[in-house]
Amino acid sequence: RLQREGFTKYAEVIAPNGKSIRIIAQPGVRNIAVARARNLLQFFLTDVPGSRYGADKSAVANAMADNRAMLMMPEGRHIEGREPHVNAQPLFEDETPVDGSTWYLQSDWDHRDAGFEEIFHLVHDAGIGTFQPGALPAYQEALDAEARASIKDGRWGISIDPGVQDWLEELEEEDSLAQEYIASVIDTYYGLWAAFNERPGGMWGIYCAKTRDELDTKDPRGRALLEAFL
Repeated sequence: RLQREGFTKYAEVIAPNGKSIRIIAQPGVRNIAVARARNLLQFFLTDVPGSRYGADKSAVANAMADNRAMLMMPEGRHIEGREPHVNAQPLFEDETPVDGSTWYLQSDWDHRDAGFEEIFHLVHDAGIGTFQPGALPAYQEALDAEARASIKDGRWGISIDPGVQDWLEELEEEDSLAQEYIASVIDTYYGLWAAFNERPGGMWGIYCAKTRDELDTKDPRGRALLEAFL
């Protein structure tokens, strides 16, 4: 099936239980982009001493491996309805800048860096646990509660256009509010929206904070939840 869908490249992270967390890519995806994805996955699974949920992430990594977690990296950009028929978290080539490239340095918004978001979705769903059994149900409960609170008080899910409310309703139906909320916090925390000047905030304006410093005043609870794991 993977070869039929055009995936010929492979990388992995070995969980403490000895099983693999897999990354697959199509031929046109640069090796350095695959390596970057692997490095980000390893980063998210690195222990953070003293943190509430991240001091020992071995159970999270083991859950990902047990759940057969896999990241797929197709060539080109995402086109709705034309995704590869593979049960894996997608990270498309056009969402994966290489550090130091012109695209990376100039923050080309036609090629947004989605690596942090999409790879954390994989860790979240298969490791922390959402629709799959995970290692940190209490953390997921806290993330879901904060996502809902952030919509009510206007920190996240900001209605910059009529489509935002429809999107939130879709997330509610999918039970993925927590995943998208914390991904917004992550992208801001790691500076991916600092150069975005089209409107205030991050994630095109649906999130209240643009920089890590803004998190302290605009969403300190979100920052605290993120730092409880990362």
